[in-house]
Amino acid sequence: MPVRKKDAQRALQLLEQYRAKLNHTEDRQLRHSIQRVIDIFQSNLFQALIGTVASLTTEHLTRLPHILETGRL
Repeated sequence: MPVRKKDAQRALQLLEQYRAKLNHTEDRQLRHSIQRVIDIFQSNLFQALIGTVASLTTEHLTRLPHILETGRL
């Protein structure tokens, strides 16, 4: 099942809410790791990849192994 942009946005919201609830001193490493994931979700590259995956049709997805092998649609 392809990742939808609205699912990624919802995941980002949940991560931000969870990070805000963490104790600033005790959960420093976890907060840092969550921030790294948030930064990835907000990156232009990730947003472009989400858009590309969303534009793939079912036919493309079923032909994906062939596409990867040959490099052609």
